[in-house]
Amino acid sequence: MTKAERLAEAEEALHRLLTGASVASARDATGRQVTYTQATRRDLEAYIAQLKAELGQKPRRALRVVF
Repeated sequence: MTKAERLAEAEEALHRLLTGASVASARDATGRQVTYTQATRRDLEAYIAQLKAELGQKPRRALRVVF
């Protein structure tokens, strides 16, 4: 599995967590399946940031909406 494929899988897992799933899984750099929960969401976000850095992509910052 390429880094780009792992990134896509990790982003999908984060999407599942953000949309209400209680658990989501993605493969790490060694190919091991890792299960993430809301409690470990920050770990998943860090993994995504690491993959983006390795692929030369800049991490996107969330836009803040002010009313």
